[in-house]
Amino acid sequence: MEDLKKIISDVFKAEFDTAELVSVSVEPDFDQDGDEVIQLRFVFHTEDGRLDARKVKSLVRHLREPMQKLGENRFPILRFITQEEFENEAA
Repeated sequence: MEDLKKIISDVFKAEFDTAELVSVSVEPDFDQDGDEVIQLRFVFHTEDGRLDARKVKSLVRHLREPMQKLGENRFPILRFITQEEFENEAA
């Protein structure tokens, strides 16, 4: 699992070079059809609290191949949350 987290983190950092990745969580799950998926939650920090929408849309494409090389074939479902939102959730 740590290898998978590292790959996911590396891809995020390469795509969002102006964002700080605070943490990433990886959780197995099922979609509405009962198929196995993998939930990825990215906690990040940027100056304005935003990520480039074009890069967000293409992140799954950039994640799939490196994940598959590790034997992870479940489709990734992505969630992005700012560090501030994360801290407020925990409070």
